[in-house]
Amino acid sequence: MDDVDIAQLRETEEREQALAAAVNRVVELPMNDDTGARICLDCFDRIPHKRLLAAPKCVRCVDCQAIHERGRL
Repeated sequence: MDDVDIAQLRETEEREQALAAAVNRVVELPMNDDTGARICLDCFDRIPHKRLLAAPKCVRCVDCQAIHERGRL
């Protein structure tokens, strides 16, 4: 493998990493049920009022948020 091949391989890897990062930056919008209550993006249960008071912009319940954060590590 010569220098050009190595450079092409490195460019391909960096492009794939950039694309994967862009996919992961998709904006997560809050969802509401027909009564206007906020629902979790993952389990679709209502997010408890206390959680919304503590984290007004949250889009997941506490359990799903913990799972989501563990998946990013």
